[in-house]
Amino acid sequence: MVYQYRADGLSQYLLVGEVAPFRLADELTLDTTTDPMRITRSRKGTDGVRRVMKEIFKFDGDKLVTATTDKGEFPAGFESTAANKVEVHVFELESPPRGKAEPKK
Repeated sequence: MVYQYRADGLSQYLLVGEVAPFRLADELTLDTTTDPMRITRSRKGTDGVRRVMKEIFKFDGDKLVTATTDKGEFPAGFESTAANKVEVHVFELESPPRGKAEPKK
């Protein structure tokens, strides 16, 4: 995953498949019995320090909404502020194209 931060405060990222420069998690725990559902993931950085990320997630139609923090507790909700240091991501399922596109003439 590659993050690009822009001067206007927006960011974009690119998922890079099997040759990604780092792993998102060495250990992952999924709890679907809570509302919202929870993920705890951790990985050891290049400095040898283990970083634990706490994440909540929900499905909203064709969207997956996540809220992530490394501040110890699970996020209280799906809102990102300077004070709470929570990252919120919305992943939307795109419909596959129907049929073949006509070649341009």
